[in-house]
Amino acid sequence: MSYEPGTTYGGRYRLLSRIAVGGMGEVWRATDQVLGRTVAIKLLGSALAAQPGFAQRFREEARHTAMLGHPNIAQVYDYGEDGGAAWLVMELVEGKPLSQILRDEGALSPERTVSIVAQAADALQAAHDMGVIHRDVKPANILVRPDGVVKLTDFGIARAADAAPLTRTGEVMGTAQYISPEQAMGHAVGPTSDLYSLGCVAYEMLAGRRLFDEGSAVGTAMAHVNKPAPPLPNTVPSTIAAVVMGCLAKDPLQRPPSGKGLSAALRGLPGATYPPTQSFPATGAQPTQRLGAPTGYALGGPAAGAAGAAAGAAGAAGAAAYGPAHGAPPYGPVGYPATGPGPLAYGPPPGPAGGGKNSARWMVPLILALLALLVFAIVQSGILGGSPGPATTTPATTQTSRSAVPSTSSSAPTTTSVTATTSTPTKVEVNADDYLNEPVEDVRVALEKRGLFVRITEETSNQPRGTVLGLSEYGSLDPGQTVTLTVSRGPAPTTTTPPPATSSPPPTTPAPTTNEAGGGQDAPTTTPAPTSRAS
Repeated sequence: MSYEPGTTYGGRYRLLSRIAVGGMGEVWRATDQVLGRTVAIKLLGSALAAQPGFAQRFREEARHTAMLGHPNIAQVYDYGEDGGAAWLVMELVEGKPLSQILRDEGALSPERTVSIVAQAADALQAAHDMGVIHRDVKPANILVRPDGVVKLTDFGIARAADAAPLTRTGEVMGTAQYISPEQAMGHAVGPTSDLYSLGCVAYEMLAGRRLFDEGSAVGTAMAHVNKPAPPLPNTVPSTIAAVVMGCLAKDPLQRPPSGKGLSAALRGLPGATYPPTQSFPATGAQPTQRLGAPTGYALGGPAAGAAGAAAGAAGAAGAAAYGPAHGAPPYGPVGYPATGPGPLAYGPPPGPAGGGKNSARWMVPLILALLALLVFAIVQSGILGGSPGPATTTPATTQTSRSAVPSTSSSAPTTTSVTATTSTPTKVEVNADDYLNEPVEDVRVALEKRGLFVRITEETSNQPRGTVLGLSEYGSLDPGQTVTLTVSRGPAPTTTTPPPATSSPPPTTPAPTTNEAGGGQDAPTTTPAPTSRAS
């Protein structure tokens, strides 16, 4: 579908000029002829709008993201459909995407990085509080106004696109260069997944290069799973580097527990300055783009460059919504306040710092050195995806598991290897009986230590929740192969049904029956009927 200047949508939004073109549609500068203001209108591609149910999901997501009121989230004004095209009207942000700033300027100063990242973390906190996970945080989705105010964009299409064939193949959502390890593995995502992606953005801002860029989407995504983050340049203050590296922890529980915690950690650093944001009330954001080149942005300049394709490393993506009841734990890793400012193990405490600067200056490099040694030891032992553990000597059994799960082993786990080994086993022997009826977390850890990738699906079962019911692959497996675990989600909800109308009375009263006709079916016993009957 082609769009032309002068075309009016919704009887009020008149197209002026194209801002950008992307894989999901186009973004135009438009005039709201009712309110007399300039807006940005995002036009969804007709191919996606024609998908069964897609427009309805897009409409619901637009309505949902319109509730995300925060100064650092681009505001959503309106949504509609005209002639088979779905469109979203949003705030026109006069500025540049961070991706363009990085292309033009290279590495940014630590002070500027802290300001941008802290504002983005505040925006993510507002989204997470509403149960929305962005899942595609990247420089192209972070707009920076000339006054330094940050606007996070592209919420929502991630969730809407989940129902389209574009994503039904089980590909992982997200941009490979900024995807979290759990997202790349097809596991469920949560608020800390967004914070990992934001950590990748912060790393690129400070280093002037991406955290991982292996030349292919799959290779890059698996680097996030297997490779430790390279150290930041020595010119980056150790306190800032420690906070950023904390965001890049492979284990979600070792990252900042929330956007608020990350923002508090950054704002507590010496010399941190931020533009005022209280004068910019906002009530929404536009949907997130999924898979392939990004859509344009509500900017006054050219569109951001094409982003990396979504990594199809393994399995379907986790849920897009992560409700407040399932948020980050009330505690976090040392160094990030979960609910407010507190002491920082990675640097000086937030707020006015007292004495002890020399101690903090020495403690941070020491902690980082210990962490580096720990990572090296883990890598050498093969825990981070190195050589598999010793294969069992039991021959592969031919007995099938109780839950026949179709094999969905992907081609992704054949890329990067973390450890530098001279030889690797050609096969990994997996006996299904060793893992059936075991807790899923124990099985997952055991299989991953042996060099296998693990996906998890759930089904209703009388077994306790979290019990492994079946394995999609067992026997002689290749290192790096994907095994899907079928896990019990617990028994289905029970429903009470009335007793059958023909149920017999308790056999405790040998009194004669009173029905006129032969009541053989209702007789409590098989003995002959009594001689006395009601007349």
